[in-house]
Amino acid sequence: MRLYKVLIGCLLGASFFLACGPKGESVDKAVNEEPNKEIVNPNGDSELALLMRQMFDESMAAKKLIEEGKPAPDFSDQFVNIHTAEETDSTVRTEEFRALSELFLSQVEQLESAPEGDRIAAHNNMVASCLACHKVYCPGPMVKIVKLRIKES
Repeated sequence: MRLYKVLIGCLLGASFFLACGPKGESVDKAVNEEPNKEIVNPNGDSELALLMRQMFDESMAAKKLIEEGKPAPDFSDQFVNIHTAEETDSTVRTEEFRALSELFLSQVEQLESAPEGDRIAAHNNMVASCLACHKVYCPGPMVKIVKLRIKES
């Protein structure tokens, strides 16, 4: 009887290891595939969300230029659409949002015209205006927005 239990235990253990082990090509394929880095929004992408992503991309490009000692580019004329772009959550459209978005647009203008010695501070002020609004309305992207800051020396 004892031999029978040992034999059953060994068979169960072996079948467990075989079932959980690699199965050739499918495992190799899964390991070698790039993970899908696309962010999927279950609510869909609103005009405002798409505009914010464009703002982030352009701000990241500006950061790189400023770090290289080059002037910030002229930002997209689309940024003024921050006042009219359809938002994911309609409760966002308040007077405070309008004031914060006006602050952002003025910071963008200041960055575009900033002399060489003031570019880093102007860029960081623009980023701070983004963070101020996102702190109130949509904190999720703040982790990403913080990466736009330039360390001042």
